[in-house]
Amino acid sequence: MSPAERERWRIVFAGANPDTLLLLASNPSIELVATGLYQAYFGKTLNPFNLLFQVTYLLRVLETWRWLEIVSCWAFRLFVPLTTGHWRRASTSLVQLVRNRTRVIDLNESKASAAYLRKSNVDILVVDVWDILSSEIIQATRLGALNVHPSPLPRHRGAIPTLWTLKCGDSCSAVTYILLGEQIDGGHIVSQHTFEVSEEDDWRSLEDKIKAIIHHTLIPTIIGLTNGTLPLQPQNGEAATWTGKYEAYRELDPSTETAKAILNKMHFYPFWDPGVFCYLQTGRWRFNLKRGRFGEQRKLTHDAPECWSIRGLRLLLHAIDADVVCRLFIDISLLDSSKLLARTVCPKNNGHRLARASARLGELTLGHTVNWLTAYGFDYILYPFAIWKLGLLYGSIVMAILSLIVCLLLIWFYDWSKRDWLGIEAVKEMKNYDGKSRFGRLLRWTLSRSDWLACAVLSVKFDSFITTAYLRHGAFNGMTRRDWRIFLLSWFIGNGYWTLACFGGVKLLSSLWRIVFHATP
Repeated sequence: MSPAERERWRIVFAGANPDTLLLLASNPSIELVATGLYQAYFGKTLNPFNLLFQVTYLLRVLETWRWLEIVSCWAFRLFVPLTTGHWRRASTSLVQLVRNRTRVIDLNESKASAAYLRKSNVDILVVDVWDILSSEIIQATRLGALNVHPSPLPRHRGAIPTLWTLKCGDSCSAVTYILLGEQIDGGHIVSQHTFEVSEEDDWRSLEDKIKAIIHHTLIPTIIGLTNGTLPLQPQNGEAATWTGKYEAYRELDPSTETAKAILNKMHFYPFWDPGVFCYLQTGRWRFNLKRGRFGEQRKLTHDAPECWSIRGLRLLLHAIDADVVCRLFIDISLLDSSKLLARTVCPKNNGHRLARASARLGELTLGHTVNWLTAYGFDYILYPFAIWKLGLLYGSIVMAILSLIVCLLLIWFYDWSKRDWLGIEAVKEMKNYDGKSRFGRLLRWTLSRSDWLACAVLSVKFDSFITTAYLRHGAFNGMTRRDWRIFLLSWFIGNGYWTLACFGGVKLLSSLWRIVFHATP
């Protein structure tokens, strides 16, 4: 069958925009074969419903437990209104991926991905992301890779061209479709669609304009490319301009940037890449700023050595035309807010020591508070309720599965963050315990004898996350086969012990209730 006679085109999508994915998946002339793995979906979040999104997406990537994937997706759909940020915007596309069983491939693994593309007879790889793909992947499809670039190429080649359009004060921009080649953003132009940029536009309004253009032009561009009706146009390399580097442009420099430029950057990065924030570098300290707003407009002469200041619980960035206001402990993390306050109070070396101490104290306080509240609610409220309501068998099964998911997420987050936010090293020091506590002395004896004996004792006192983190070799280095055996053994012992304890407690309270209130057995 010739290309002109084909009814559906086999497409693989590699991108960060869930709207583009839905556009491709819902078009009858497109067969969405697979989509690229988007690592930002696994970004740091404390919202349990965002974590449920991550579990569902991970199950889709693994393609192993279909029944668990369906259950997880069904549960996620119930709580979509409680999700936030990128996870909420991508909720519909995730459900679509699960429903259609669309495969998710890791395009960073060039050989495996290229082999899959060739085996699947993919026509085009549609790229809407800033990652650089290998030539092996680009050449594995029949017609190559079609890149969606939001700038009038050859102007603003490189990452984040939307921000660069605003930074340069351009009066117009474009959505340009190109075929990827050897040079970054230097391939032949398939089509280009321009639009006006006004002085009132910010990053969000520009993204809305780009989204609308892609919605009306992407499918016709794909069909025109596959049918050969769109002539390819080479770019004028001499007229090319480049944007800044993705990571370097995250740094804020109030002494050279306007307040609007700072706010555009500050809100653009986490919108597309959750957990990635712009930062203020001052000396050897780096402070991540999640969001901000316009402050007082004024003309500023930078006579002071610092281009920022603290007023009450607000950080003021003194840009060249106005202040940008960020709220401590809200727009800035607890640790960074503590550092800023400490540096303000003690600007010399003592400030650095105080900042480190307060930051560590704040981290441990927050970690232990959250862990205590979670463990208390899980062990003393949810677990007994499930045993009382569902009975010993079904209640223990439900709670064991739930505890398995929670502890797996905690281990993943612990390794990903590379922060000892529970002070687990302090638990390791129990090997040298010489106090009067019987449990402490028993723990010291068992820890010095055998890992498996230590696992059994620790599992009674701690959950499988803390037990595994303590007993594994090294820190933040992933899970070995030995670690998985320890984790599963601890999970089995801990849940067995707590199931019997809760069952006994529920029976005891029920008996006391009947005795006190003279209830009939």
